[in-house]
Amino acid sequence: MDLFVDTLVTDATSAHSLSSVHMLTTGAEGVYIHDETKTSSVFLESTNFSDGVALDAHHHLVLLDDTLMVWDGTWLRESPLQALMPLPAESVVGHDSHLWLMGGGQLFHHTEGSLSAVSIDDRADVRMMVPSNDAQCAVMAPFLMVLDGFGGTVSLLDHRPELIATSMTFDSDGFLWLADGSSHLTRRAPNGDWGALEADEVVEAVYGNPSAPDIWLRTESATLHHRDGQFHTVEVPSGDWVGVDPLGRLLLLTTDGLQRVAVRRSVGVSGILAHAQLDEAVTLGFAPTGADSVSSLEVWVGTEALAVDSAMGTAELDPISLAPGNHLLRMAVDGPEGTTITDLPFTTGELPDATWDDDIDPIMQEHCSRCHGDAAAIPLHTADLWRLNIDRILTEVVSQDMPLGGPYLSDDELDLVRGWQAGGFQ
Repeated sequence: MDLFVDTLVTDATSAHSLSSVHMLTTGAEGVYIHDETKTSSVFLESTNFSDGVALDAHHHLVLLDDTLMVWDGTWLRESPLQALMPLPAESVVGHDSHLWLMGGGQLFHHTEGSLSAVSIDDRADVRMMVPSNDAQCAVMAPFLMVLDGFGGTVSLLDHRPELIATSMTFDSDGFLWLADGSSHLTRRAPNGDWGALEADEVVEAVYGNPSAPDIWLRTESATLHHRDGQFHTVEVPSGDWVGVDPLGRLLLLTTDGLQRVAVRRSVGVSGILAHAQLDEAVTLGFAPTGADSVSSLEVWVGTEALAVDSAMGTAELDPISLAPGNHLLRMAVDGPEGTTITDLPFTTGELPDATWDDDIDPIMQEHCSRCHGDAAAIPLHTADLWRLNIDRILTEVVSQDMPLGGPYLSDDELDLVRGWQAGGFQ
């Protein structure tokens, strides 16, 4: 399998992905935020530790030492969350709707402007946490627990007292992958079923991103990449793995600096996030994987081509020119290997009110139940399973990759699904 390897920052000593184009890096002088669409880095603060998440397309929550700050692209200000935290934060994961914070061995959950301490066990010591792309979070405290923050109240979905993970991650299908320092690779399905794979040697680490289907495994002597049910052995540069970005690209620190490894030429974009509600005109910035060997980039919304400024790598997108409803930003990039398409769904205009019983369950029965019933590898026959997989469902149905072979969801049906999501999954 051919790989794309990009060097992003030459002097980074640590790194953390915020989005497909934004990166927190630490260098000799302190912490920087790197925007790949601008090929530049902005100095934030002289500190040795950073963490963070994207709140929306323009705001990032960053943790600098033990202070929570918000970066809006111009200014760095203290986050209102800082005053709510009873203990200094040590890590933050998740997204704007559901943030999970760790401090002093305790876990905290933030949603809808409210912060609550998560009561696990008097003896619990939270050592690791990874978020899903919805409201779930898997924690080691010190054994594995899967929590759900939907509705503002954190509940225990699952626990495995005998399982002590050394690394773990969710993928965009809602599967939780865990390595425990043995040759076993454990996986929890969205419906709660557990399974295990046996490797030929010890699995040292498993890396992924809840927004991507890609999983990266490091064993004692090899690196494997998993996508669409297939494992492939790949050759990556030698270095320390630091994460996977929302496009499924592996990030690692090598002697050449911060490098990114990808199996396909996807395109990162600034100015908009997947599944966003677009209410005002934005300037989009594009950062193709392997940009040095790109021969052309075209960007479309539906059948309308956007005018891309080839010198700046930007385009203007104004929702006024679009009909209300669901849209697909399609980025087509040409390289020596051919054309690669990256899709990003978004919405404009008002969304209808929708409920599971009246609107979404009939859509599921008509379009999905044949292949995604309760015995399927990816079951989607209940409201909870749809909620847990809503981003992936929308990506697949908007791009018409699903239902397999059609008939595809109509624009009105897509609006109902988005309206159900926007209305809190009633």
